[in-house]
Amino acid sequence: MVLFITVVLMGLAVPAIGSAIQGERLRAPVRELGAMSVSARIQAIIEQRTYMILLDRSGFYLTPLNPRADDAARGMTAQFEMPPGIEFQMRSWPPGPWETPRQREWMFPPSGLVEPIDVIFRSGRSSIMQTYDPLTGWVRDESYILVGD
Repeated sequence: MVLFITVVLMGLAVPAIGSAIQGERLRAPVRELGAMSVSARIQAIIEQRTYMILLDRSGFYLTPLNPRADDAARGMTAQFEMPPGIEFQMRSWPPGPWETPRQREWMFPPSGLVEPIDVIFRSGRSSIMQTYDPLTGWVRDESYILVGD
């Protein structure tokens, strides 16, 4: 009887574990883009020069718009490669159709104002969607659909 209860409980836990693993795979690019947007905005304000995040289906790249020779050595650039199986789409304001970016520049001028965008990351039937605030460059809204496949 104890063995039967253990097997049933383990059977119930497997879908939950699958959903947690899927959620963590999706959260990695979400966290990275959020960190890059905060970094880009802060650096743009402090240095009084424009930064950009280059968005592409293969990942993200943070760099000053007009790089200096020592920027990479000072840690002023960052790169994130999209994990296999994660799809990324975005849309600009006003909300239009979702599109997969191909070398799309997201600008962070010294004024601190940021172009508002929505992004969505998908893997299988799971997704995470974020809306970035134009005044702060931070995530304003976030929604999750995490399904253990």
